[in-house]
Amino acid sequence: MLAQRNFNYADATGNVRLVLSRPAVFVETQGAAQDPDRVPRALHSLRGAAAGRVVRALCELDLPLGIRELAEACGASLGTVSRTVTFLESEAVLTRDGKRQVTAVDRPALLRRWAQDYGLQTSNDARTYLEPRGLSTLWPKLALLSSYAATGTLAGPGVAPTRLAMIFVPDAPAAAQTLGLVEAEVGANVLLLEPFDPVVFDRTRKRPAPGAPDVGLVVVSEAQAYVDLATGPGRASSEAEALLRQWGEADGS
Repeated sequence: MLAQRNFNYADATGNVRLVLSRPAVFVETQGAAQDPDRVPRALHSLRGAAAGRVVRALCELDLPLGIRELAEACGASLGTVSRTVTFLESEAVLTRDGKRQVTAVDRPALLRRWAQDYGLQTSNDARTYLEPRGLSTLWPKLALLSSYAATGTLAGPGVAPTRLAMIFVPDAPAAAQTLGLVEAEVGANVLLLEPFDPVVFDRTRKRPAPGAPDVGLVVVSEAQAYVDLATGPGRASSEAEALLRQWGEADGS
């Protein structure tokens, strides 16, 4: 008489199988797709689109803001926003009340913290071009684009000349063709950026073009301009800090 042999093992998916040779029995069970006791991982940086949206909203929207309001404003999940706010609270750049609403934000500290994890040319898809006839001919042509937002010195405090036009566009090659730009690795005077997130096109401003006050340019918000100046080519940190001072004076802080 053959001895009964039992086999009990888990396959690569975690399913448990039980096989008996005599009598012939085969049983298979499937476990839960997710660990019911899984604890969401704490956030340790401000990398990524969702974190950028939260930072922008905290800098630019009126307070107080609850997590749900913030999530709706950012278009991000409650869990992501909650983890981001908790991380920022641990970094001492914001304050919450007993209802867990954000009631105060240290905007300079928050933006400097974001700049540690963001890079203009690493967080966005950056491509260099040449406007052969000079930047003064570029300004009126920007109106041909369906969507754009200038950043860097064009959106900065106005203390430095613009030698490199940095412009967010949804599609860099298409924009370059519309503007008549030439690809250039050396001697470029235009940097087209496909953004890390469409939030760069939110809460934009209008400013006169350099040397052409009758031409209005669409530029990014102060918060976006700061982080782009702080992390962009040349590391224009002095311009970034001047922008923060200008921003603070404008709102009386």
